[in-house]
Amino acid sequence: MTGESGHLVETWIKLHEVAKIYGNDSDEVKALFWAFEELDDICGENPERGLNLINKILGSTQDEYILANLAAGPLETLLARHGKTLIADVERLAKSDPRFKTLLQGVWQNRIDDQTWGRVLKAAKG
Repeated sequence: MTGESGHLVETWIKLHEVAKIYGNDSDEVKALFWAFEELDDICGENPERGLNLINKILGSTQDEYILANLAAGPLETLLARHGKTLIADVERLAKSDPRFKTLLQGVWQNRIDDQTWGRVLKAAKG
């Protein structure tokens, strides 16, 4: 993967690979934590780009630990912050991509409003 987005995606994945081995408090994780913060900022400020980056991460790994962190992390946060505006895109992705539908099953309600949450659950079940 190339470019700034590619570097972010690769580093976000590496961060979680390292965390799985060394633990979340390790120096190795601290050195890569910028990727977590940057993706979180993007998901807050530019939800469409955030969803695109989440999809790129999804397409770049098969690791269940990383995918669980992607679902309960950036995707859940994105839906909590911008679910009302992104739910149609999320539903479309879940319908067209079985891996995205599976990823959606790892999201918890968190601060997602009840109406959007109902649509998330429906999309996750397909």
